[in-house]
Amino acid sequence: MTGLIVNPAHRPRLVSDFDRRAAAGAVEHLATAHLELAVQLLPNLAVSMCVPPQDSYDPGTVGTAERAVARMFISAPARIAPLLEDAGRHAPEKTRDGLIGSVRHALDMIDTEYVHRRPDDPVATPEEAAEITDAAFVFLLARTDESWGPRVTFSAAEAIERMGSSHSEALAGRLDATLGAFVRLTRHRLAKRESVLTSTAAPGPLAEMEEWSRRNSLYQSAQRLLSAVESASSTNPLAVCETITALMTSERDTALDAEVVYPLLTTLGEVGRRHGNQPGVLQAVLPTLHTYLVDADPGPRAAALKAWTTIGGTHALPSTVADLLPALVSDAYVVVIDAVLEAACRLTWPDQESRIQLALHAATVMEGIDDLGQAKLRESAWRDVPIELRFQEALAKRDSLEELVGHGRAGAQGRRSCRTAGHRAGCRDHRLRPADRAARRGLRRP
Repeated sequence: MTGLIVNPAHRPRLVSDFDRRAAAGAVEHLATAHLELAVQLLPNLAVSMCVPPQDSYDPGTVGTAERAVARMFISAPARIAPLLEDAGRHAPEKTRDGLIGSVRHALDMIDTEYVHRRPDDPVATPEEAAEITDAAFVFLLARTDESWGPRVTFSAAEAIERMGSSHSEALAGRLDATLGAFVRLTRHRLAKRESVLTSTAAPGPLAEMEEWSRRNSLYQSAQRLLSAVESASSTNPLAVCETITALMTSERDTALDAEVVYPLLTTLGEVGRRHGNQPGVLQAVLPTLHTYLVDADPGPRAAALKAWTTIGGTHALPSTVADLLPALVSDAYVVVIDAVLEAACRLTWPDQESRIQLALHAATVMEGIDDLGQAKLRESAWRDVPIELRFQEALAKRDSLEELVGHGRAGAQGRRSCRTAGHRAGCRDHRLRPADRAARRGLRRP
């Protein structure tokens, strides 16, 4: 069979958007008084979610169907959640996304602080709200494995993020599951997909763009999960920090992926910035950051330094970074240089020696960027100018550079120039050229 021929006489009756909204609204009220009758209409509501409205700018037609399913979910979450899974198992993507929207509506409808709450929305008791949030979290977390597609994965992760803001108490007890879903999703994104079928045809012209869009959707989904963890930290920030540090400590011996470490360090920095004034928070965060400040991989070093800078901009921290400054300014990786310059702008440097080192470091970066910007004369320029002459010129400008670093302008200019140089140089290992490293060593001579 190559196709279907539809009888021209068969013309299904078109239902207006107004009628669809009215019918879905009636089912929503029916779910309160007669749940058994409303459940029988659940397949019809699922099909309605897949039918676009006549007005593409009208979200209310499909949204009313989602609210009707949400009212059923509130009435019997343990019963409706498996029905939603069955409805979405072989459904198109729009229906699956609508089912996720139904669970999101259910969480909003029981939130008494929701800004768009309606007068007829149900008022749940604490026990009922806990049962609804439990069933919603299990349903949403199970959809973050891309089994329903990357778009639905993002919708589920975004719903969990909103859950962390409006129901932080409920999510605070599920940090392990949320972080586990983040690790699994990140590794799933980095894994190469292999198909059991081999296609002899050439890939489509948009295949690479579609794959990039898929990976970006999964990346954003993982970020939403970490954002939910940050929001849940308002309930018990110490427990969040201890859970993250325990995850990083236990996974350190099992070669935790760098793509997993970077966001976790960033999350530690944000939680420390928000709740560093509470007892035990900084004591739980700083040892892990110090461990990664001296890591062999430049990526974790830079991420740990940025997290330290995030916390240090709000709270007083030990002199760990100042003690490690000689090693940090000699690091030739662009990501570390960017982190050092950002720290120079945002952290407080009470001793004059550290400010001088940062000033000379900023001068070295800016001089190196100027030479890197000239394609033909780049290498010869570094060879022809003696290192001693560069050192004397830097010392002559030391006072002015020190003042600039104190106001944050030199570091910002060097940081912007450093990013530009990374793109211009096109170095695959993100390192400065050997001549640049030689110049940096020369500038640090006594």
